[in-house]
Amino acid sequence: MADRSLTPDELVLHRLINRTRTTRDLLGELERLSPEQRALAKKSLSVLRGKATFDFEYRYILLAAFLDTTPAQVAATLGEWSVKLLVRDKPARVCVVERLTARGEDWVREFVAAALKKVSLAEHVPPLLDPLIDTFELPLPDAPRYWLGWMRTRSAPAHHCRWEKRFIAACAAPNAFVVPHGDRTTYLDQVVRRARNLRAAEPTDDPALLRALLQIFDRGDRIGGQRIAMLWLEGLGLIPLLPTERTRVIAALPNAGGAFAKLAIKQLLAADLSDADLTDLALAILPRSEKGLTRIVVKAVARLTAPSQDLLDTVQLIATDQDTTNAALARDLLEHWNTGPTGQPQPSPGGDLVPGIPASREQDAGTLGLWRAPAGRCPQPLRDHTDTALILDDPGLAALIAKVNTDRRGNPDLQEHALAALVATAHARGPVRVRHAIRTSIRHTSPHNSILAQLLEKLGRRGDGELRQPMMLESRPLTFLPVQRASDALGRLGELPCLLSTPTHTGFQVAWAVFAKRARRYREANLAVLPTDVAVALARLDRSKAPKGLSAFEQPVHGMPVDLATVIAHWRDHPARPGELRSLTTQGEQSHIPPSRLLEIDGDEPTSHELLGIRSHWSLPYQPIYAHQEDPWVLVMLPEHPARPAGLVLYASRTFALSIFERIATTVPRFGPVASFASLALASDTTTKDRDRAAALILTAWDEERLTADDLVSAWRSPWRGIREFSAPRVTETLGRIADAGGLALTWPLLTAMAEEISGQERIPAPASTVLESLLHYLPEVRAAGVPVDLPNVTALARRKAPIKAVRVAKLIASRL
Repeated sequence: MADRSLTPDELVLHRLINRTRTTRDLLGELERLSPEQRALAKKSLSVLRGKATFDFEYRYILLAAFLDTTPAQVAATLGEWSVKLLVRDKPARVCVVERLTARGEDWVREFVAAALKKVSLAEHVPPLLDPLIDTFELPLPDAPRYWLGWMRTRSAPAHHCRWEKRFIAACAAPNAFVVPHGDRTTYLDQVVRRARNLRAAEPTDDPALLRALLQIFDRGDRIGGQRIAMLWLEGLGLIPLLPTERTRVIAALPNAGGAFAKLAIKQLLAADLSDADLTDLALAILPRSEKGLTRIVVKAVARLTAPSQDLLDTVQLIATDQDTTNAALARDLLEHWNTGPTGQPQPSPGGDLVPGIPASREQDAGTLGLWRAPAGRCPQPLRDHTDTALILDDPGLAALIAKVNTDRRGNPDLQEHALAALVATAHARGPVRVRHAIRTSIRHTSPHNSILAQLLEKLGRRGDGELRQPMMLESRPLTFLPVQRASDALGRLGELPCLLSTPTHTGFQVAWAVFAKRARRYREANLAVLPTDVAVALARLDRSKAPKGLSAFEQPVHGMPVDLATVIAHWRDHPARPGELRSLTTQGEQSHIPPSRLLEIDGDEPTSHELLGIRSHWSLPYQPIYAHQEDPWVLVMLPEHPARPAGLVLYASRTFALSIFERIATTVPRFGPVASFASLALASDTTTKDRDRAAALILTAWDEERLTADDLVSAWRSPWRGIREFSAPRVTETLGRIADAGGLALTWPLLTAMAEEISGQERIPAPASTVLESLLHYLPEVRAAGVPVDLPNVTALARRKAPIKAVRVAKLIASRL
């Protein structure tokens, strides 16, 4: 077993590996190992590695390279962190590569295959495996994550290493192109310089390289990866070749980002496109959301004399678009196509194409049914969280702990289920069995592991089964509560019958009937309930369904002078005050920090925490400046108090913010002011590619009655907009997607509020007309639903004589009121 004590001879080897100061000294010690020591080290390699300190675990890869080991034994010494440290220690890495190379092609081939079987290692091993693959000209790996690591560390053009084949393989791996560290100009300059040197030494197949890069856009890889691919197009000098691969370029446009679409249009329109190619280009571009690209292509296709039916249908849709400029261009184009050389209208290829303006959207207004009431919330019971299902057998327990150990995203559902299962299994089958499973399944963790995995690793190292009291870290203050709750539970494995706070339904809800049953189990066992467990349970219960009589909960709370009934009564009768944002005063060295990065969240404090003796940043003013360091478990810990988790949305980067918001949107019972404000921030800041996902989350929150139309209007009118600016056009685009999915009742009040605010301004910026266009677009739907419409500022704007787009759109709105 890997967790047994070391023998005296093994202890000598352990000290040699872990106490030698430098790599040079270690290499000398390993060279001097006696045959007996080498045999013992080979036999006890897994035991020795299991006792390694975290920072020196990589030295056991070096030890394995000095022994007569099999490929599988050396591969077994590889771990994410150990490989990273080996790569950083150049003398050690060079020594490992040299010694493994000396074992011959067959051995190396088997070792490479064994190393790549570990999926989590693939992106870290290219610096170690690439030299071995090159030496023996082995087949290139087909693991996608291998090429992600290769792009990070070894992608610069170089000769005599099959670079071109490697680069083509990297292009074939989804999302392998990553954002480079440092300045992009420097990155581009390096590509240009290295490519020049490569071509001076050996020829390159530029068409093959171009076709490989086009796959990235065709697949719709992440926008950051597409931008890096564009740097490679430029650095390798492939942009002028785009027209030669026009078929592939056009096929890639539907999934490509806006920057590549703009580049492709420029290159293709400068070439001599046939009518068929121009039609295909138009059909790829016109359905996209970029208005500028639409205008370019609409003007370009005017030279076509016989447009296809698909193109006619597409242009007809643009003629009814919210954007009045593009709609006018499309109508002009339709008129142009419908007039022959004699000036007479030509027969339409199909449909009822009318010269001039096509059939108005008003004619079928009201038939789409975009205005409706929210569907309501319908939480589903969690079958795997019942008392019986949480008690696991040995294989189930080992599999669950292994899942926790390999989780790098801090999955809250997994952590919640695992903690509940460990408590239930230890109570039913004994704590010794559970602690043994923990000790044998988790040996090392890193900061990338979830907090539960890190706690389990600490618990496995302690023979007494006790965990030290957690410390509050400045970089992750909200994480302190879930750590404290998990530590309290793990420290009493076998004693606790269950956790009061384990969710019973989706959305991390706890049913009152199950809560009462769990509390009764504590009374029957003559045990006091844990304060942290009670605090979390209360935030997951429905306050509106709290019983009036609480005599059934008259039982002690561990270490507290009050009983559970008193705590519940106080919580029931004293809801938290609304959360609020506060701008911190910028001083001295902080003067360069934008106001949006100097926020503090106050209010929304859990009123039960003081009675329970819990002091954390859930009850204190909180600055969400370390969004990426808080464990995701905090997002579902206290659903009734969303202000602080919502603050993380305001600080996080775009895609990360969306992931945080997803938890909030599907968990909290009511958004409140801070979460509503974060919704608008997300609607404004999310990328075009993620906008549908953001819209779907906001719509789901409204459908489940967590968010209301008034919440969004209040957020728009909030004084906090002086801290965080919103882009009205981007918010409008997100609102349009919500409305089109059946959420017009949510978005219309905000659209009217935005339109009225903009129309009342003395000077109206051009992009603001997007809001008025959206209002005009949905007005027929609203009127068909019988909703009264009052727009005094828009009506006043329509009476102005300024020759601007906003006035023209306002006139159209006023004419239809």
